[in-house]
Amino acid sequence: MPTGGQLKLIGHYTKPPYEIVLRLFDYAKTLRTSLSILYQMKTQKKITGDTLIGMGFRPGKWFGAAIEHANATGLRGPELKTYLDGGAPQIIDPHPAPLPYHQNLHAETEDEIANVESVQQTMQKLMTVPTVVKGAVMPDACPAGP
Repeated sequence: MPTGGQLKLIGHYTKPPYEIVLRLFDYAKTLRTSLSILYQMKTQKKITGDTLIGMGFRPGKWFGAAIEHANATGLRGPELKTYLDGGAPQIIDPHPAPLPYHQNLHAETEDEIANVESVQQTMQKLMTVPTVVKGAVMPDACPAGP
């Protein structure tokens, strides 16, 4: 039996008992942290479309692949947000109001007046498209669509 407050551990070194206890506490903390992380990973809810919508993303075809990847890799929190920001398609909202456009039409008959009104309705919708920057209606315009 060792003397002078020394404790021999499985024959390879001796340490004072308080150092051994401190080291055991450190191991216990590490083990507890690891088990806690594993438990959280196991009990976390799966990512769903509602999760992504709740994070501010618009639903689309890309949701399925993103959700599958997030659940397979266990992405959560900031890591999930970073992944989604990189994979989400960029959506450009329409102009809030139709852009102004030039109209080069003069209607004389009732049919021409109806045609001009129809063309104007179509142009009002068209001029909200985000990629449109300018527009003009030429004299031979015919309405498009219903």
